[in-house]
Amino acid sequence: MSSGKITVAVDDSKCMSHQLCIAAVPEAFALGPQHTAVVLPGAENVPIERLLEAARMCPMAAISITDESGAEVRIH
Repeated sequence: MSSGKITVAVDDSKCMSHQLCIAAVPEAFALGPQHTAVVLPGAENVPIERLLEAARMCPMAAISITDESGAEVRIH
């Protein structure tokens, strides 16, 4: 993927707080007040490969990544 702007999101209705994304990329994800993962400011600056790996690790497929055009980046 190009180095264009990306957006990372966690669907808190899907997140079951397994925290695998937090363990994998603590500079991009943290545990939020609802006890679900939240995306930290600056997550878009983390290498896309690491974000994709965190998304792949999520057993609930709660993480989405979109590119600068708004298209969802294929995770799996």
